[in-house]
Amino acid sequence: MAAAIGRVRRRRAGELAARQLPVLLDHVAWALRSGASVPQAFVRAADRLDGPLHDELAPCAASLRDGRSFDAALARWLSSSARRRDDPRRVIVGALRIAVVAGGAPAAALEGVAASVRDREAVRRESRALTAQAV
Repeated sequence: MAAAIGRVRRRRAGELAARQLPVLLDHVAWALRSGASVPQAFVRAADRLDGPLHDELAPCAASLRDGRSFDAALARWLSSSARRRDDPRRVIVGALRIAVVAGGAPAAALEGVAASVRDREAVRRESRALTAQAV
């Protein structure tokens, strides 16, 4: 029974973290517009979040504060959090890596990724609801 409760809690925490991913990108975009670099914006955004996504990102933000590379910090986040090949974290990490290399105006691009992640999550929730109704 305790194992089942633990699985349910982990699943719910994972679902909440997935819903917070677009908010992470919104915060990164806001910080970029205020003049922060992409790694600085990521740390600021991670610090502003709460709940499961904050817990997920805390080690990544700490490693950036300790002077590790942004790419290494993102790789650490992916290895600890992205369990499925279609996990939206993979798209987010790709967008953040491109933002570092490409320069320009990455805030708008990250907001576009946030909108895409929101849409994808809405479709996933709708699909689950329809599946539950069909049973």
